[in-house]
Amino acid sequence: MNNSLINCNNVYIKNIIKNDVSMAGAFANINFKKGDIVEYGIVRVITLDGHQNPYVFTWSNDIPNTKWGLSSGCATFYNTSLNPNTYMERDFENNTFIFRAITDIKKDDELTHIYKSLKWRKCFSEINNYLNNN
Repeated sequence: MNNSLINCNNVYIKNIIKNDVSMAGAFANINFKKGDIVEYGIVRVITLDGHQNPYVFTWSNDIPNTKWGLSSGCATFYNTSLNPNTYMERDFENNTFIFRAITDIKKDDELTHIYKSLKWRKCFSEINNYLNNN
């Protein structure tokens, strides 16, 4: 990593259709090997109801008193999957994150991860139900 707080040069965003729903998704701009850093950035902790807003990250490990974060870069566009190819490492003290490849990823593959709060956040109930029934 260089001195920049944000690096998402190896990721691009494009519109896709999944299950007849149009959405944006994050995609690999290069090939990644398992363990590679895909993207890193910073997070701003914000005050809002994250149960209603699916575009913020769960930014603590304290479920009843969860903090919410707004991320830099392409992070907001990584869709969830029960078979993800990336993992988001969260540093709550420094308000930074790193996405790492947990499998080899080919250029132009969609980048996915499991949402930390997928099972308990109200705004993800439909996604959670769909993933568990298909």
